Amino acid sequence: MRYVLLTFAALTACSPSAADFTGSDATSMRVDENSLEALGLLSFLNDASTDVAVLDFDVPLNKRAAEALIAHRDGADGVFGTSDDDLFGSVAEVDATYYVGTSALAALDAYVDATGWIPSSEEHLGIYEGVDFTVEEAQITIDFVNDAAYDTLDIDAELDRRAVDSIMAARPVPSLIDLVDLYYVGGSAVDKLRVAALEEAGIDPYEDEGREGPPCDVSTTSTSNPDADDLNTLLDNATMGDWAYAEVISLQLDACPDWQEYGALDVSIEMWNATFWHDYTTAMGFGIVEFGEYTEGGDEFADLLRSAAGAIEEGVSDGDWDPSATAEDQALYDSRNDLVANLIGSAETSPEDYIELPMHLEAVECSEEASALIHITTGEVLIVHHFPGC
Repeated sequence: MRYVLLTFAALTACSPSAADFTGSDATSMRVDENSLEALGLLSFLNDASTDVAVLDFDVPLNKRAAEALIAHRDGADGVFGTSDDDLFGSVAEVDATYYVGTSALAALDAYVDATGWIPSSEEHLGIYEGVDFTVEEAQITIDFVNDAAYDTLDIDAELDRRAVDSIMAARPVPSLIDLVDLYYVGGSAVDKLRVAALEEAGIDPYEDEGREGPPCDVSTTSTSNPDADDLNTLLDNATMGDWAYAEVISLQLDACPDWQEYGALDVSIEMWNATFWHDYTTAMGFGIVEFGEYTEGGDEFADLLRSAAGAIEEGVSDGDWDPSATAEDQALYDSRNDLVANLIGSAETSPEDYIELPMHLEAVECSEEASALIHITTGEVLIVHHFPGC
C-alpha cells in the first residue's frame, strides 16, 4: 500500500452540531497529526479507490460530506489524477472541508483503522522530488527541518542559503508535501535534508530500512528513434520561432534493477540533464527545479505530445509552413498523428509497464516543462520537452 501524504503538527478539530456541516476550527476534539493514524486517514482519502460511494456507504459519512471531500480532492475538473487535484495534506485540511466535523472525522478514523490503512513506521511512504522515504524517515526529516538552527541547515546540511531562508520563513513546515513546495527546495535539498536528519538521529541514511548502500550507478545513452526524429522535423518546420514548440528525446537508461528504491534522485537528475539546456546544478542556481513523483503510466507524457502535434497543425494553419510544397513534406505532415501514437505506444493500454516523471523549471522570465516516460523492463526512455514560450 502506498502512503502518499504525511503531515506533522498538533491541531484542534471542530465540535459537533453546526461545525459538522460547515467545517470549523473549534476545540472539542484534539487530533494529533504527528501520528500514524493521521497518515492512514490522509492516504485513504487521497487514494484513487476512494470515491463518494465508499465514503457515503462504507465509512459511512453524510452524503454531503462525502461529496465535499471528493470534490476538494479531485479539483475543479472533478477527475482524479489530473493536474488540478488538491490532495489532502493535513487533518486540518480535511476538517476544514464543508460538512466535515467531529462525527465525520471519528467515522473516518474508525474506518481506516478497521480496514488496514494505518501504516507502521517502517512502511514505505513515497518518493518526494526523487527522494525515497519511509514513514519514520519522513517524521525524522520534518522534525529536523523544523528544529534545526539556521547554520545547521546552511553549513551542516549544505543547503543553498535561499532554500534555508525559504524553510525558515515557512516554519513550522507540516509535511513533506509542504516542504517540496517551498521555493528553492528541490530534489537535491530534500536528499540533503533526509541524510542530515537521519545522521543526527544516529541512523545510517543508506543502510536503514533495508538500504544496502548509496544510490546505485545511473547513466543514460542517447538512442535513435525514427518516430521521434520525424516529429522533431515537423516541430522544427511548423513551430520554429526563437525555438521549436517542443522536442522529443530518446534515451536508454542504465541503472540497477532496484533504482526506484536506491537511485530515484540520480535517475531524476539524469533525465533533467538530458533534457534542459542548463544542467541540474546550474539550474538550481537561478531557477526553481521541480520534479514530480514517479507515477505509473504516461498520461502527462501523452498530453504534452498531443499538444505538440496540435502546435504543428496550428503552425500550418497560420501559414508558418506549407507542407504541400513537396510530396515528401506532405507525407511527413500527414503522418503526424501516427507518429504521436507510435511514441505513446502501449503506455495508455498497458500503463503498468511504464513510469512517468514530470519535470519543471520555473525561471524568472521563462519556464519549461517536460515529461519522461520510462519502460520499467527495458529501460527505454522517451522525453517530451516543451520549450519556454517567452
